[in-house]
Amino acid sequence: MVKTEQIENKEFEERSDYLDESDLLNWNVSNDYFINIQRELLGPGSRLLMGPRGTGKTHQMRIAHQKCVKEESKPVAIFVSLNKYFYLEPLLTKAPNAIQLFHTWVLCKIYIGCYSFLKACGKEVQILDDNENILLSNLKEFESKAESPYSSQLDNDTLIQKLNIGKIISLIETVMSITSRQRALIFLDDAALT
Repeated sequence: MVKTEQIENKEFEERSDYLDESDLLNWNVSNDYFINIQRELLGPGSRLLMGPRGTGKTHQMRIAHQKCVKEESKPVAIFVSLNKYFYLEPLLTKAPNAIQLFHTWVLCKIYIGCYSFLKACGKEVQILDDNENILLSNLKEFESKAESPYSSQLDNDTLIQKLNIGKIISLIETVMSITSRQRALIFLDDAALT
């Protein structure tokens, strides 16, 4: 149980995305309703969490993600926040390949999520660097450029040509093999807004 003084000394964040892992876990409420949400999120098949802002959708996904990191019996869990999608919206009027740039951005975020999961599990991440030079630094650079006001500079980025669904599937299978997990989950936060 969290001590009252600890909570009173913390500044509450409005969004779960900005809470560090210890606060996320310390401030989590567990009751039958939320246990059921966790069970559903960790089960097989697609799930859609719906609700107004502040109802805990991100919080529930991050809690499920942390469970998967900590418990080897759980599936691989790749958490991807798409909450900066609105930075890419101006591309619709500026770039002829705006949809392709958006798709590459989403795949890039999933790729980075795979690195993050392996790192959180204490596994070596260099194994994900493949022979086509898809490096974490390249992925983060693309992500940063896409989320900047100057994102039209992405037209010639090599990741646009290299990243595709097949590569992501292969990557997730590699992560499953490295971690000896049978299944994989992708938590796409704010995906419905995109």
